[in-house]
Amino acid sequence: MIPSDRLIVGDVAFGKTEVILRAIFLAAKSNLQSVVLVPTTILSRQHFINFKKRLSIFGINIAEISRLVSLKDKKEIFEKCNTGKIDVLVGTHALLNDKLKFNRLGLIVYDEEQKLGTIQKEKFKEIAPKAHCISLSATPIPRTLSMSLSGIRELSLILTAPFERMAVRTYVSPFDSLTIKEAIKREIYGRKNGVYFVVPRKKDLPFVEQFLNDNLPEIKYVITHGQLSPKLLESRISKFYNQEVPLMLSTNIIENGLDLPHVNTIIVYRSNIFSLAALYQLKGRVGRSSKRGYAYITYKENELKDIGRKRLSIINSSDHLGAGFNIASQDLDLRGGGSIIGEEQSGFIKEIGTELYHQMLEEEINLQKSKINSDFIKKDSFQPMIKIPVEIYIPEDFINDVDLRLSIYKRISNINNNKEIEEIKIELIDRFGKLPIQLINLLKLVEIKIICLKNNIEKFEFSRKGILISFFQNKPKNPEKLLELSLSKNSSFILRPDQKIFYDFGGNLIDDRFELSKNVINFIK
Repeated sequence: MIPSDRLIVGDVAFGKTEVILRAIFLAAKSNLQSVVLVPTTILSRQHFINFKKRLSIFGINIAEISRLVSLKDKKEIFEKCNTGKIDVLVGTHALLNDKLKFNRLGLIVYDEEQKLGTIQKEKFKEIAPKAHCISLSATPIPRTLSMSLSGIRELSLILTAPFERMAVRTYVSPFDSLTIKEAIKREIYGRKNGVYFVVPRKKDLPFVEQFLNDNLPEIKYVITHGQLSPKLLESRISKFYNQEVPLMLSTNIIENGLDLPHVNTIIVYRSNIFSLAALYQLKGRVGRSSKRGYAYITYKENELKDIGRKRLSIINSSDHLGAGFNIASQDLDLRGGGSIIGEEQSGFIKEIGTELYHQMLEEEINLQKSKINSDFIKKDSFQPMIKIPVEIYIPEDFINDVDLRLSIYKRISNINNNKEIEEIKIELIDRFGKLPIQLINLLKLVEIKIICLKNNIEKFEFSRKGILISFFQNKPKNPEKLLELSLSKNSSFILRPDQKIFYDFGGNLIDDRFELSKNVINFIK
């Protein structure tokens, strides 16, 4: 049996936890242990309570390992786990302790996998290589998404929103005291709900605390961050959970795990510091009931750079339910797909382009899976190399955005017929205006590429005196005609000893190079 390795992508509160609950139940009833690795103590505690409530009635033993658990209890849990007395073990990075052994590990779950590192995610696979693996995320890391899109891992999408759920309304703007003050007052006094106020660093807490004291002195709040002692952290979160205080000022430790339906406004300070995935997760902390959620994504003008501006633009435009997969896809475009066999979770893919990378990767995966053999790839796969001495590119002053320009290049490279050339030409004129000559040349080049593919031409190169044509695997479509042309005294075509054809125009090139190219190919086919 081949073990499953599946990525489940679904928005916050779309039911990913429900899926793993059922998987854990099936594993326990099959006499297999399950381990659930999560990034934060808050999420670990929430899963532990939830799993215990749902599964203990079936005789399934559940334990938790995190910094909220004492050393004495940890030692006891390790012993029980080693002897197989624990069926489900939930925890943070404390689970990576070398003292922890499993008796019959059969299911590995990574919740919020985008917050976990590659080494951490691979450790359990080394312990139990035949165990099934499930990764959960609303916005998977580029490397994970790239592997799933390439077919290395299985991919499942949860796209159905919970009943009566409404999309979170998002406002992206510079930090404005008046706007934030009114938003907090409207939520607490008007809608009788709670508010999250999130900062990226612990050092930002005093500024926001001063802002609250100056502008909203009557509103009580608690401050939470990862360096608090376990007891104090739990106490403050409990106060907010029980609605004893209406506002929580926090670092992004609330990003994963807090499920509070009564909190429906979140304010993010210095949002440009956060990653795309983190911003989307923070948005998902509100609007978890039938009430509308509001997210105020604020930033400092002087800190905003190009990459931060792009991230905020993506977040601002992704205001519909189930946008997590789109966010992750755009993150993949922004940062690249990372290394499949290394530790890097993003990067490098733009060096060769996403499409070419995935094409090469897919061929290698199919080869390794023995679905096709190497002879088939060599026989039928080639890309014509065409050299025509004219300016061929998309000018920067025609499309000045680099990413947009690259996406147009990518679309043009995927064109397979003349109809698609006309369609993209009409679209470009409609969007950007009259086409420059360099772009027209690029579309003409694609037309030549299509003709070359049809006629098995691997190389088509202009030189000072003529055109050199070589065929893929030296197999022209019409070898008899080529032989006849090369033997004719009045012909401009010469058949070389290396099986290449040379068309001699004598150095006097008057005709349009693209028209000449088409005429030459049509003449020899």
